[in-house]
Formats: sequence, structure tokens, C-alpha cells
Amino acid sequence: MFSISDAASAYFLSAERCEEFRPLEEGKSQMLLSPAVTNRAFSVELYVKAILEKENSEARGHNLYELFQKLSEPVQTEIIRITGIDGEEFRTEIEENSNLFVDWRYLYEKENEDVRISWQFLQHLSIAVRSVYESTYDT
Repeated sequence: MFSISDAASAYFLSAERCEEFRPLEEGKSQMLLSPAVTNRAFSVELYVKAILEKENSEARGHNLYELFQKLSEPVQTEIIRITGIDGEEFRTEIEENSNLFVDWRYLYEKENEDVRISWQFLQHLSIAVRSVYESTYDT
């Protein structure tokens, strides 16, 4: 059976493949930034939902900050620890990057808006939630 954690893993790997630089002509290269962001953000969402499922809790929506708040305190603490980011800075970053999946999935609609991302934070967060899920619940 294909589980939520299987889907999370697939989106995580998809993001990594989108982040690969492919050589083009004349020394240029290509990276698929928008799909990389949406896939990585969606993998975070799905790993968090998989953890919540294991904690006997439910969650809906795409807002990473709101989903993160539903995790148990020990799991939140472990995710923050693995990212290597100070707790207060982590909370600021996750709030500022809470809608990456929606914002970047519909990036073409945001022509006149300033769409930002903390790429390093998103990478650290995705690695941390994946690590917590795999070390705690993946049997």
C-alpha cells in the first residue's frame, strides 16, 4: 500500500532531482527552481502529516507553520534541533515560509508580488522532518 510517508519520500526525491544542475550550451546550466520548491515544501507537509498520523492526530491544509504547531512538543524540539537553527529563528522562518507550496505552485499568478523563500531553511526543514519520521516511525 502506498502510504503518506511513501508520497513524502517521493516528493523529497523529486525535489532533489529538480535541484540538479543540468548543463546547457555555452557553459550555462539549468535548475528547476519552482518545481524544486513546491516538491520540497510538499514533502515537508506530507512528512509532518505522517508524523501527526502516528501521533493519532489529524491535519489538513498546506500551511507548514500551522501543521508544525500540531506536532507534539518533543517532536517539534527534535526537528528544530536537527535543523541546527535557534528556536526563535526557526519559528520566524517557518512562519515566513509557511505557504511555499501554494505560493510557488501558483508562482505564475504572482507576477507583481514579491515572492520570497529561505532556500537553506527549506532544505534543513525537509531533511529534519524526514529524519524524525524515519528514525522514529519508519519500521
